[in-house]
Amino acid sequence: MKRFWLLLTALLTFASSGLASEGAAPAPGAACDAGPTAVPTVHSRSPAAPGRVTLTFDDGPHPGKTPRVLDLLREQQLTATFFLVGHAIRKNTFRLVQRMVAEGHTLGSHSYNHDVNMALRRSGPKAVEYVRGQHEVTQILIELALLAQSEVQFEQLFMRVFEEKQFRYLPSGKLRHWQQFANNHRALLNEQGYAPGKRPYPIVFSRPPGGNPYVAGGEKWQRDVYDEALRALGHVNVLWHSESGDTHPHKKHDFAFLTENLRRGARRGGVILIHDYIRTDALVSALGEMKRSGQVSIVPLTAPAQSKTTACSSEQLSVASNPGS
Repeated sequence: MKRFWLLLTALLTFASSGLASEGAAPAPGAACDAGPTAVPTVHSRSPAAPGRVTLTFDDGPHPGKTPRVLDLLREQQLTATFFLVGHAIRKNTFRLVQRMVAEGHTLGSHSYNHDVNMALRRSGPKAVEYVRGQHEVTQILIELALLAQSEVQFEQLFMRVFEEKQFRYLPSGKLRHWQQFANNHRALLNEQGYAPGKRPYPIVFSRPPGGNPYVAGGEKWQRDVYDEALRALGHVNVLWHSESGDTHPHKKHDFAFLTENLRRGARRGGVILIHDYIRTDALVSALGEMKRSGQVSIVPLTAPAQSKTTACSSEQLSVASNPGS
């Protein structure tokens, strides 16, 4: 667990330059409720101060959707967290990943292929390695995107690490054997001048596709599989306090429905779940209202992560808040 908080400190340092929104809240002094083996999780029951909002966008990068979201955030001088799907990081989208970092946004993993059932099929070590591989591979792809200087180079880096052409889809069997990819990536980073244990962008936050197995009645053994993978990764498990409703099959194009959900989420505070493909005018309206409101402030994801009351000790929180201590 100490590894997680050290990574969180590194991410805070890396992403803090150019941040247009309010800084993270100080960590609480009291010990957290759960034991040291629990997975840090931001969920609907995590503390949320009214009006203190963290914007999160899932399922990108998408060449036709993500740029408009980035444009809107830049216009409003707001920052967000983007939970990226590894398979969507390609030669035609890798520059969007670079833009996210350059404009002060935080990156998180949303798995490689958005498999909502990745922890629901079976138990045991193979299941754990499959879940872990989903996020390990996405971490690698995020870093390849940040290293690449051209489409040709991105393809070359992809082939170097995954031993496949860039457009090939990595099946579940290969995801379970992610360690070979990690070894190839480590060799590449060594050549790029990264010291052992250092990497271009240490991912700290991840979100399970569909929230499974933590929502909609997931069973304990399924959560145990996912938890074990997250412990090995050192990730914070990020769910949400409210959502825009842009996945609702019958109302995802309803302007009033979307804007009212975002307005209600802003009043409540905490983490709001949005997708890159949300109706543009609804997002424009909601972000503008948040920006103009004197009652709403946009805070980075580190704020709700550090102010949680589960799965961490006061000593661990102190490491994150005071890296020099």
